[in-house]
Amino acid sequence: MSYRVCILAFPADPVSHEDAMGHLRSIFSDLKFDVDFDEVFVTTWSDDDVERTGLRMYYVCATGRPPDASIDRAMPISRLEETPHAFLGHNDAEGEHVFEGFDGERWLALCSIGPNLKGDVDGLQVDYPQKGYTTEALAALNKKEEEDLTDAEFAAIAEYKSAIDIGLAELFGSDAGRDYLNTVHEEKATQIHPFQAEDMEIPRGAVGAFAYWPTSRFDEPEPTDEDLGATEPSVQRTHTPPPRKTAFAKVDAPTFGAFEKPPGEPDPRTVNLIAFVLALVIIAGVTAFVFATM
Repeated sequence: MSYRVCILAFPADPVSHEDAMGHLRSIFSDLKFDVDFDEVFVTTWSDDDVERTGLRMYYVCATGRPPDASIDRAMPISRLEETPHAFLGHNDAEGEHVFEGFDGERWLALCSIGPNLKGDVDGLQVDYPQKGYTTEALAALNKKEEEDLTDAEFAAIAEYKSAIDIGLAELFGSDAGRDYLNTVHEEKATQIHPFQAEDMEIPRGAVGAFAYWPTSRFDEPEPTDEDLGATEPSVQRTHTPPPRKTAFAKVDAPTFGAFEKPPGEPDPRTVNLIAFVLALVIIAGVTAFVFATM
């Protein structure tokens, strides 16, 4: 198994932990009218991590959700519009990373597969090993023998930075590495729906709430290796999270409000309606038969 998760990040200055949790409570208070879920839990990382990186990280998971569905980030982003934040989409099964953030003045959307970067690349001020290389140039470097590569060329294809690394550095001046994934492994969480509670055990049925792939600021489908010029998928694996913490498979499905249904599957609400109508028909038939035989 691999990670397919979405982590929500806030700069510790000016966003306090209380402010961040307040935003999340407000988001799910509104989402409950459009999306099916039972309980919502939030994990975060330690005060030492906050002090070291200058960032607050939150992983949100929920029960009562299909394991292969996710919540479109358009509504949460609209609620956070004036608040500096970033959604970090991490999918190491395909080596995909997505950064979608706002620092209070500027929006930045980036996605990467391996060293290949796409999105708001023009104007990036931060430095990174593969900066200045086109996808064609990176593909050509991959075909060269290692001994024929310069140090800069080797760094571009072997020591590159992901969209998340670049985005966090560009907007917030932070280098969190992959420590944001620590939030996925926390055993205790704060429950924010339907009631508030601290130090709660996360049920095994809980799955990641938000989609790792943004549908709100990229007006195109998920990138493929061919789109980004990768000759081979760059799979960067870490140790497998507990089964209950693996989030969701990719969803290439139409959006119904904030809910994305799995491809080929009927809308659960439609199924429930059909079952209800059939039950009424059966009850009516039985009743008519009883009266006819009296």
